[in-house]
Amino acid sequence: MAQPKWGILGAGNIASQFAEALNSMGAEIPAVYARKSQRAQGFAQKFGIPKAYSSLEDFLADENVDIVYIASTHNAHFEHGLKAIEAGKHVLCEKPFTVNYAQAKVLAERAQAQGVFLMEAMSTPFLPAVNAAMQWIAQGEIGTVRELYSSFHIGCDGDVEGRLLNPKLAGGALLDVGIYPISLACKLFGGVPAEIKTTAKLNATGVDSNSVTLLEYAHGRAIITSGIDYNYSNNALIVGDKGVISIPDYSMASSAYLFKNGAVERTFNQIYTHRLSFIAQAVMDSVAAGELQNTVHSIEDTLAQMQLMDELRRFWGLTYPQETEAVSSADSAPLELPQAVLEADPDWHKSAVFYHVYPLGFCGSEAQNNFTSEPTHAIRSLIPYAKHIAELGCNALYLGPLFEASAHGYDTADFLTCDRRLGDNLDIQNVVNAMHNTGIRVILDGVFNHVGREFWAFKDVREKGRQSPYTGWFKLNFEGNSNYNDGFWYEGWEGHFELVKLNLENLELRSYLLDCVEQWLRQFDIDGLRLDVAYSLNRDFMRELRQRCKAIKPDFFLLGECIHGDYASYCKGDLLDSVTNYQCYKGMHSAVNSGNMFEIAHSLNNMFGPENWTSCKGLNLYSFLENHDVSRIATLLEDKSKLSNLYTLLYTMPGIPSVYYGGEWEAEGSKQSGDSALRPSVDVASIPQSALSEHLKSLSKIRRGSKALCVGGYVNLYIQANQLVFLRSVDDESVLVALNFAKEEHSARFNTELKAGINLLTGQRISLQEGALTLPPSSAMIIKY
Repeated sequence: MAQPKWGILGAGNIASQFAEALNSMGAEIPAVYARKSQRAQGFAQKFGIPKAYSSLEDFLADENVDIVYIASTHNAHFEHGLKAIEAGKHVLCEKPFTVNYAQAKVLAERAQAQGVFLMEAMSTPFLPAVNAAMQWIAQGEIGTVRELYSSFHIGCDGDVEGRLLNPKLAGGALLDVGIYPISLACKLFGGVPAEIKTTAKLNATGVDSNSVTLLEYAHGRAIITSGIDYNYSNNALIVGDKGVISIPDYSMASSAYLFKNGAVERTFNQIYTHRLSFIAQAVMDSVAAGELQNTVHSIEDTLAQMQLMDELRRFWGLTYPQETEAVSSADSAPLELPQAVLEADPDWHKSAVFYHVYPLGFCGSEAQNNFTSEPTHAIRSLIPYAKHIAELGCNALYLGPLFEASAHGYDTADFLTCDRRLGDNLDIQNVVNAMHNTGIRVILDGVFNHVGREFWAFKDVREKGRQSPYTGWFKLNFEGNSNYNDGFWYEGWEGHFELVKLNLENLELRSYLLDCVEQWLRQFDIDGLRLDVAYSLNRDFMRELRQRCKAIKPDFFLLGECIHGDYASYCKGDLLDSVTNYQCYKGMHSAVNSGNMFEIAHSLNNMFGPENWTSCKGLNLYSFLENHDVSRIATLLEDKSKLSNLYTLLYTMPGIPSVYYGGEWEAEGSKQSGDSALRPSVDVASIPQSALSEHLKSLSKIRRGSKALCVGGYVNLYIQANQLVFLRSVDDESVLVALNFAKEEHSARFNTELKAGINLLTGQRISLQEGALTLPPSSAMIIKY
C-alpha cells in the first residue's frame, strides 16, 4: 500500500503541531476540517493543505483522505470518531480518546466491525526515551516494578469557557494531563487496581482542578497527582526491587536515566524536533500493514485507562453534562459549585436544608445480608447524585444506616465495616468526599440503642454463655431462655428480639462505641450523627459522645430521633443540637387534610411562639413531612394539589427542613404496604421530573438567604380553617408567610405595622390594603420586609 494520506479534523494548537510533524516527514495532508470556514482556510494556507472544509460530511467523503486525525475538543471526540469510522476512515483520535469508557467501547466495537484502524493519540509511549525505559524494564534491569510516582501539573488562564475549565467541553485536569500518569500506571501494572484511594478538588465550574490518587495493585502501587491550577511537575519515577528509572518531563521525554545503588548506570538521550512524528509514523506503518491497532498503545490499553478514569470520577462525584443530560443550548450554565473545603461553622445546621436517603433502599439492596458476598459498591451511585441534591438547594445529607447489618440496617453486626450490600469503607469515604466537593455536609445514622443478633459481641455470648467477656454489654438473664432458644433471656428493643438491647451503663461498651464513632469521624470526615431512638439512650452516654465528637470537630452536629417527650431537655444543655419534630410532622398533614389550620398553628405557637412559656423557643428542630419510617406525604395527603403549599410551610416554619428522597417527585408509598414501599430504589441516570422539584429549589434559595427564616421568632397573625399567616422576625429582617390551602380567593385581615414588601416566590411587590391581604386560590406568599 502507498503511504496513507491524512485529513486533519480541527484547527487548534495540537492540530497545528501535528500538521508541522507531518510536513516534516513529507506525509501528505490533502484536507482539513474546521467548523468555521475562515479558520479552516487559514489553517490550510499555513500548512499547504489543498482543501479546506467547513462541512464535516464533505470532509469525511473526501476520497483522498485515508486517516483522520481528530483534534477537536474532548467532548466532541466520540461524535467525530464515530462519524469517521462510519465513513470508512482510519482514525487517530487525540487523548482523551472519549469522555468515558462506554463511549470508548462503542468506538472500538464499530472500528472492529468496519475493519478500520483505530488508536488514541497517546504519543508518549512512542517517544524514543520512553521506549528505552520500557526496554530496560523488559530486560529486568530494575527487577520487578514495585512503585510508580508520576505527576503532571500545568497552569490555567482562568477562562471558564475554555477547554480546561468548561464542563461542557469535558474540561479538568484528569482528562487533559492526569491521563498521562494514568496511562503509564495501566501499562506498568495493568488496568484494574485492587484498591483505589483518591481525592480531588473541584473548582467553581465543577471540573477537577487537582487530584491525588493511590492505586494499589497486587504487586505494586502507583501514586499519581495532576492539576491545572499551577505549573509544577511532569515527571515519572519507576521503582523496582533492583533499580530505579527516572523520566523527566515524561509526556515529552527526551531523556531517561537508570539508577542502581543510588548512582546512574545508564542514560538515554535523543533530542527531537517534532514529538508527534513518532506516533504519526507508527500509525502509517500499521495502516500500510493492514493492522487494525498498534501494539505499543492498543485499544485495550485505552479502554483500561478510560475505565480507571471513570472510576476516579465516580469517587469524586464528577460527571460531564453530555454523560447525564442533553445540553439544550450554548447558553446553558454549568452548576456553580462551592469550594471543596467546608469551613468550620458551629451554626451551619441553622441554615441547613437536609436531604435524607435510606441507602439500602436507594441502592436496591438485597433484603437480607448473607455475610459472604463481595461488596457491591452500589453506594457509589450516590456520587453522581450529589449534583441533584445540590441543585435542589440542599446543603446537608442525612444518610441512613451504612454499616454491616443483617437486614434493614438498624440491626448492626459490625460498627466499623460498610454493609457489603452497599460497598466498602473506601466507598463511604468517597461518597462523603463527593458531597463535600459539592458543598454538602454529611451526617450518618448512629444506632447505639440496640444491635442485631449477628453483632460480633453478641455472637460471642451465644457461643460462650457466661464465659463470654461481653455479657455486660447486654441486658441478660441466664436463668431464662429467649425465643431463639439461646439458653438465656435478653431484652429486645420494644419487644423486637431480632434487635438486642445494649446496656449503655456498661463503661467498656460505651468506650467501644465512642471509639467507633471517632474512627468514623477521622476516616470519613463526617459532619454529624442522627442518633436512632435517642429518647431511649442513656444520657451520660450522649454527653460523652458530644464531648468526644466536639473535641475533634467543634461544629459536629448531633441530631436525636425523638418521637415524643420534652424536646427542649435534649437541646438546651450538653446533649444534642437538635431533635426530630414529630409533633409538627403529624400536625402539618393532619391540619391540611381536615381543613383545620388551627391544629398546626397552635402547635407552632406552643413550641416557638413569643410567650415566655413556649417549650422550644430558639431551638432549631429537624422538620419533615416524611421519612423512611412513615407513609409518604403524597399518599397521606388527600389532595395532592396542596403539596406545594405544605412544603412552603415546612421551609418557612421554625426548624431545619428536610426532604426525603423521592419527595421531590411526589413519590407515593403506604406504611401499610411494608417498609419497602417507603424505601424505593433510584436510577440516578433517569431521575423523575416534577414541578415540585422546581418549587423546592426556590424554597431552598429563599430560606438559606433569609436569617429570619433560619433563626427568627414565630408569631401567628391570622388563622382560619384553610388559611394561615405568620411572621418570622430577627434583628431588622421580617418575613411574612401567607398560605391559602383553599381553592377560592381569600381576604385575610390582621394587625401589623408592615405595609409593603417583596414576595420572594415571584418577585412581585405586595402591599397590605387597609390591613388586608388578598390571597389567590391555592397560593403561598413569602413576603420580605
